[in-house]
Amino acid sequence: MNLEQQIEIVLLDLLNQIVQVDNSKLTLELPIRKKNNFPIISDSLKEEEYDFEEEYNTSKYNNNEMSICDFFNFKSTAKFTCCIQTLNFIQQLTSKNKFTTKRDLYYMNKPLFQNQIILNQIIDDFAFKFNCNRYHLHIVASPKGEVAGNFKYYERSLTDSSISFTKTFQQEEGILIDLNYFRNVGKVIPSVPEIQITSFDIPIQINSILIIEKEAVFHQLLNNYDNFIMITGKGYPCIATRNFIVMLVKYIAKYQRRSLNIYIFTDGDPYGAEIANIYMNGSKSLQHEREVLTLQSTCINDWMYWVNESYKKMKWIGLHVQDYLQKQHVSPNALLPLDNLDKRKIEQLLNDDNCHLQIKEQLILMNECGVKAEIEALCTKYLNYSDFLEFKINN
Repeated sequence: MNLEQQIEIVLLDLLNQIVQVDNSKLTLELPIRKKNNFPIISDSLKEEEYDFEEEYNTSKYNNNEMSICDFFNFKSTAKFTCCIQTLNFIQQLTSKNKFTTKRDLYYMNKPLFQNQIILNQIIDDFAFKFNCNRYHLHIVASPKGEVAGNFKYYERSLTDSSISFTKTFQQEEGILIDLNYFRNVGKVIPSVPEIQITSFDIPIQINSILIIEKEAVFHQLLNNYDNFIMITGKGYPCIATRNFIVMLVKYIAKYQRRSLNIYIFTDGDPYGAEIANIYMNGSKSLQHEREVLTLQSTCINDWMYWVNESYKKMKWIGLHVQDYLQKQHVSPNALLPLDNLDKRKIEQLLNDDNCHLQIKEQLILMNECGVKAEIEALCTKYLNYSDFLEFKINN
């Protein structure tokens, strides 16, 4: 059953409730998004060839835990109205094959939603309810990540609007994006699937991905690593950035039968640790989309061996507690004390089963020492970040 059919069933159910003689009932069921209620991918889906044009997830839930949104209950009337309006937008967008951003939707109905977070949660709820990825709803986050490196990829539009990029060339596979022309500035990662990546052209010499938390550090490091693909999420990564990394690694695994080293470089504080964990294990709220947002997969294709190898070689390289306590890389004057929000974030991550073991070990040390450091603290010991990264990667 495709997405349009699922939406139609929900809308028909609501109409049937409205026309009932006793119309005191008007409810909408939404599945509860928690760890033991994530969709399970069916065996038939696992055996399919990986396709960059993802098919709809035909999975079933572990159990039937649902939340009831009742129009006649004053506590949920506002949420019910927001859900119906959002569903209306989704139906229109999918039927017309148009895309929009969450931000645009919010400003179109700001008096109704009142808060961007409310709309974001409803969109995630519907993606979970319909067992699909969020972008199948044709609502995407505004892309913010950037990529640089000595490689190319092809992209095409899934809408009627024309696309033009500097230094791009039209091919049968789509528009060729040559990142060699963006070496000094980086290229904004496209928002999937409004802009669909159809294939990559990656030299065999490229063996690593370097993911950098901060945009300023990313731009300082451009042109320093010929055998690296460099990516920045500019803080917490958007879905387009995370999806791009997964597609890139899977493409190399499938067509070149090899794995990549993946290094993550963030601040040495609880929020930097959380960003690293999102790249490695995904965010807690989007675990139902982990197949396309992380390298963890239940797919049984033979080439997935190389994807799993890339996941195993994925490492958070700092800043680590040892980097600034040994005074070898960071001056003591650049250290900052942990505040109450930091300690609360550490406790939250340590209690999260989804948090990577390497990250938990660093958080425990950070909590015991009571200090943190930002990437910029390296400037107290190094003239640039490359020396530190070379030391960490080689060791």
